[in-house]
Amino acid sequence: MSSISSSSCMKNNLKYYYMPPEWHPHRATLILYPHNENTFRSVYSKCDMARREICNVARAIACWCTNNDDNNNNKNDATERIAEDVFLFCSTKEEALELENELSLLDETNSGSSSRGNIIVQVCKSDDTWIRDTGPTFVISTRGQQQQQAMIGLDWNFNAYGGPKEGCYWPCHNDLQIASTVIQTLQDYYSTSSNPCTEIQHQKVDIILEGGSIQTDGEGTILTTSECLLHPNRNPSKTQQEIESILLQHLVTLNDDDNDKTGKVLWLPKGLAYDQDTNGHIDNFCCFVKPAQVVLAWCDESNKELDHENYKRCRQALEFLERATDAKGRKIKVWKLSLPPPMVRLYTYTHVFLLFSFF
Repeated sequence: MSSISSSSCMKNNLKYYYMPPEWHPHRATLILYPHNENTFRSVYSKCDMARREICNVARAIACWCTNNDDNNNNKNDATERIAEDVFLFCSTKEEALELENELSLLDETNSGSSSRGNIIVQVCKSDDTWIRDTGPTFVISTRGQQQQQAMIGLDWNFNAYGGPKEGCYWPCHNDLQIASTVIQTLQDYYSTSSNPCTEIQHQKVDIILEGGSIQTDGEGTILTTSECLLHPNRNPSKTQQEIESILLQHLVTLNDDDNDKTGKVLWLPKGLAYDQDTNGHIDNFCCFVKPAQVVLAWCDESNKELDHENYKRCRQALEFLERATDAKGRKIKVWKLSLPPPMVRLYTYTHVFLLFSFF
């Protein structure tokens, strides 16, 4: 098996690395296969309905990219020629075998033509299904050609959104191992692939952080909420300045002009109301869609009385963003995305919340 190298010299290891934005071209999508019945509650189907929908999402991504590749006329674009891989991580070998059989049956019912695209089934023990939060955060090097960029998988600490007393579940031993398992799996798979990628280094980061609590524009600006990262059930021994320093050190690239990390963290006061599970994650509230532009979840005037708390929080966030500038000094344009009425209690996510991109 290929080894994942780790480095104890953070300055040398990370000085030319940065976290790409969500629109950056990427190689694969990572999904944890649902298995926790406490998360996907249904009297009739247990996790069956969630699994069926996840498979539909996986096939849509893998097959669309494959078809797009077949119809692509720009053969000089190496990024477009590589179809999207979708890794479905099952918690047990038995689940993985069952899933493989189901995918094979789908191919047979489609007259032998593949309906699964580039879906790769692997095993990764987990306690729950939120790989965006528990998986590695990939940072890439600014040096070299895009297809040969060096890569590091950052392995944050995790306490199930609040620890043994306030977390969504406990214990979370399996989730703590997801990042390292995923990095090793990707390294092993692509080391023997016809389209190999560069070695992926593995680096632990001594801070409790979920991937859904941060956003980036890829140009030095990090977006988060004070409600989440400064919550006493996350990192009570660290100050805001200390947390900000860790984020910039790991997620923002070196400035060649002054040989120092330059960047900026924008701290929105709060996330959406009633988001007790994550304590105000940024990813279902405000996301970069391009440099200096964000989409902000918005409570309309028509829902002011029904959802007064989110009405207030959305306007606090807008006021903050209208005063703020990004790492390059640019004003931020805000696009509003209306929330559904509060009686539905469904929040409009500004990303596909079960997916995590591997660049």
